[in-house]
Amino acid sequence: MPARTQVALSVLAFACSTGDKRTEDPRAAVMTADSIRVPATTPGHAADSAPVSSIDDGRLAIARIAPGQDESRVRSLLGKPLAESEPESSEVLSEPLRKLSYPDLIVELVGRRVSAVTCLGAACATADGIRVGDPRSKVETTYGHGRESPEGMLTYRGRGSDCGITFSLYRDTIGTFKLWCDES
Repeated sequence: MPARTQVALSVLAFACSTGDKRTEDPRAAVMTADSIRVPATTPGHAADSAPVSSIDDGRLAIARIAPGQDESRVRSLLGKPLAESEPESSEVLSEPLRKLSYPDLIVELVGRRVSAVTCLGAACATADGIRVGDPRSKVETTYGHGRESPEGMLTYRGRGSDCGITFSLYRDTIGTFKLWCDES
């Protein structure tokens, strides 16, 4: 097996081992109204009875930054970053990863394209106006029921892409949220 494939499989195995610790029959799934296959939860888990919502890809944006946007668009919207990381190479990504830091916001670029945006404070919002500090009920009123993890993460997938948004909840209040795309 080529070294690149071994590294990619090792990264994938590590990522899977650090996530949700529940065991699941791979055939088990919940079908939503949007026909998206969502892994079923453990019986008795709070999210069992609620259908999981997805988000229209056009609504996947934070501070007007969306997946796939070019770095020049980010800089025109947000200005000069407070800090910029050095490019990091990865066996999994086709191009180097860089991070641009702004007040309450981190933009991750693969090459020159946005792959993730993390909101750390009230200075940024989703396209629907959700901010750090908002209650869980506002997220669920806006997006419906997401997939909840035991660690207090509420995740919504995009309808037509490999992107999504995850809200970190602390006592049913948004602490941070991240827009992400699967770049593998």
